[in-house]
Amino acid sequence: MIERFEAAGAALVCPACRGFLRESAASLECSGCGRAFPVVSGIPDLRLQPDRFLSQRDDRAKGLAALEKAGGRGFSGALEAYWAMTPELQPALAAGHIRRQQGEVAVGGELLAELGAAPTLDLGCGSGGLLAAAGQSGRTLIGLDAAFRWLLIGRERLRELGLDPPLVCANAESLPFADGSLPSLCANDLLEHVAEPRAAVAEMARTLAPGGWAYAASNNRFSILPEPHVRLPGVGWLPRAWQGPYVRALRGHDYQNVRLPGGAELRGLFECAGLTVESLRPAPLFTAHLEGGRRSLLQLSNRLHWPAALAPRVAVRARKPAPVG
Repeated sequence: MIERFEAAGAALVCPACRGFLRESAASLECSGCGRAFPVVSGIPDLRLQPDRFLSQRDDRAKGLAALEKAGGRGFSGALEAYWAMTPELQPALAAGHIRRQQGEVAVGGELLAELGAAPTLDLGCGSGGLLAAAGQSGRTLIGLDAAFRWLLIGRERLRELGLDPPLVCANAESLPFADGSLPSLCANDLLEHVAEPRAAVAEMARTLAPGGWAYAASNNRFSILPEPHVRLPGVGWLPRAWQGPYVRALRGHDYQNVRLPGGAELRGLFECAGLTVESLRPAPLFTAHLEGGRRSLLQLSNRLHWPAALAPRVAVRARKPAPVG
């Protein structure tokens, strides 16, 4: 298992102490601090913290239950089973999630075109759209996500396409890779969802090889368009403390696990981590998975010359300085 990560371009280590990991059938054990990390259904769970919705045990259990409920109906069946097991989400919103996730391979293709070169690591890979798009073009990426359930469900899609990239469950704030071992990484729509974005970017900087590059894109806090997670205008322009009550009053649910950065904040995160920011610019709105008027509207938005400060999405490309001399 560990060799598969090395073959894809990364050295897997303990996320707590960065010690050597010993492999067994059911776990990875650290020779340094003695921690044991479970391997479930062939995927190592190297998290130090659960994701922001479920405990680690419940996360793994829900993913496995969704696959069982799908009864061998593949990725689409697993998606439908998962959202049927999530009754707290309104059916219309669940249907929207299913449509979006089914179209993520097309979105992954658009993202590859935006990147210009495939990264070594897809940080926050979700259900594997970028992994699938890269695999179809002959490139194997490493997929990492803090939600074990989505790795399990996404693997169904990858298997349907005849792909088997290395997958690992871990926190962006404590990456299980050795210092300077990653040539490149992509974090698309990740930083707005992590608990500690500054720590996540510091980990990107730590694990990048000298001269290696990172790409990160996020929905922009100060976009003049509605906030995409709740489809309300003006959320990002409010003080942080007011955003939750505003969303709760108009949408009837919490706004706790999203923290959109503005362009200046995004640049600052990477500069504070010691990376050289090569560009900060509007990021495209991906449209390949959409149809009709919404697709046309977003394509029109992509043709507009947004200033980065007000663009719907913003992207930073940064590089780790190479040693001098």
